[in-house]
Amino acid sequence: MAYLEYDGSTPDGSVQEVLEVTASIRQNVNGLIDALTMGGTYKGVNLTITGDPDQPDEILYERDPARLWLGVLWDSDGNPASMSYYSSRASGNVWELIGVKTVTWDADGNVTQTQWDYETTWQGTQFYADYRQANLGPDFELPSPWHTR
Repeated sequence: MAYLEYDGSTPDGSVQEVLEVTASIRQNVNGLIDALTMGGTYKGVNLTITGDPDQPDEILYERDPARLWLGVLWDSDGNPASMSYYSSRASGNVWELIGVKTVTWDADGNVTQTQWDYETTWQGTQFYADYRQANLGPDFELPSPWHTR
């Protein structure tokens, strides 16, 4: 039997019968379980990393029409200090903020705390936009999630 991957276009009650809807739900739940098992990705997802491979500025996961964009700020010790997560279900034309995760490190490089901020507004993400502009110059074009904020 062939592997049944996640299919974001189903279930669709307007064209599927009840048993088909149930099978689609099962297939998609299994696909999501596989994605979690594989570290957050699944078959058919393209990955683009921008910046230094050891300390990427941006990570983009794509599988039309879905996108997941992650912007990373690094502390002076080379640890990820803040990560902004955005989601798009419109091929990157419209972005929604999922949240901002802040990571605290001790002097030995161990994580001591992580905290999610789900209420971050445009001002909360402006820090990252300012950082990118200051470090890459005034002509640098910000990635599309920043254009809609």
